[in-house]
Amino acid sequence: MSNATRARKTKCVDHSKDRVTSSVKTVPSTREELEAIYPLRPIKTEREYDRARALAAQLVVLTDPTPLQEEWYDQITDYMEAYEDVHYPM
Repeated sequence: MSNATRARKTKCVDHSKDRVTSSVKTVPSTREELEAIYPLRPIKTEREYDRARALAAQLVVLTDPTPLQEEWYDQITDYMEAYEDVHYPM
């Protein structure tokens, strides 16, 4: 493998690490930030479901979530499950 090829591969790896790091920094951690994305209330519309699902996806990958983030995750996944039971019955 040439040095140029090795350098290109290294750049790719570095960029992907940057993207992962930057997405982790944007995970909401305060009550105000969490409420701005999805306030704790039952889900009534598909749009609310999509917002709750997006927030849950951010929270579930945290390696060291705060107690507030854990509480929020538990609550919104309960609301998501209730919404799915009504709108997507199996």
